[in-house]
Amino acid sequence: MELSEIKAKIIELLDAQLEQKFEESDLSARHYSFTSPDYDFSFSVSLVRNVSETQLTNRINRCINKAKEVSKPNTHFQFDENCGLYIV
Repeated sequence: MELSEIKAKIIELLDAQLEQKFEESDLSARHYSFTSPDYDFSFSVSLVRNVSETQLTNRINRCINKAKEVSKPNTHFQFDENCGLYIV
């Protein structure tokens, strides 16, 4: 998948699962970051590199579900390449 497709798919999944409007925020060389009024999400580049759309969907949904278990407003969730969750 192209980078623009990856970012669009992540935003689509975040919007749908968390019922908020997410947008791309500052991207680093190691993380793709997205923000909404209540949450910030950062996904390791290696988590979404060289994957099919189905794999991307499954990985991002797994990460979102982990975040929803501990979800509270004004939280920054950061995920590593194994979907390990760090709350920043």
